Amino acid sequence: MPDHRVVVRAKSEQDEQWVREVLEAGWGSTRMVDLGTERDAAALPAFVAEFSGRMAGLVTYTIEDGLCEIVTTNSLLPGRGIGTALVQAVMDAASAGGCSVVRTVMTDDNAHGIEFYESLGFGVKALHEGAAAKSRTERKPEAPAVGVGGRPVQDEVEMERPL
Repeated sequence: MPDHRVVVRAKSEQDEQWVREVLEAGWGSTRMVDLGTERDAAALPAFVAEFSGRMAGLVTYTIEDGLCEIVTTNSLLPGRGIGTALVQAVMDAASAGGCSVVRTVMTDDNAHGIEFYESLGFGVKALHEGAAAKSRTERKPEAPAVGVGGRPVQDEVEMERPL
């Protein structure tokens, strides 16, 4: 009988190529821009989730000046608790790192992401009108102008959860 547990561990050197592939497939690039800040997500600290012995998810994050930001979250097998386990690993790292809050930023077309983070106790802190369009124009032209469900991608939604 297969083991259907989610196992989360820190990213290792052996995961580097897989991490790049997941980021490029999910986000079009390893380069992420939110709130005007550009980062190479492949170079960030990360956790990898395994489910039934196979790679099933990735979360990248930063911890700077007492603030933890989740930069990307990818669950490759939805509905199995992978995203939740990954976010919990970041929450634990943030707490150990002395952070008082965990933040994430996503585009306004991502209703599923907003609902997911709300289910984990995150609340909307701010809506940054035009931020996604500005990032696309100034920093990341490969970012889509049309997103999930054919909705225009214009704004960024900043969410956070206190620890």
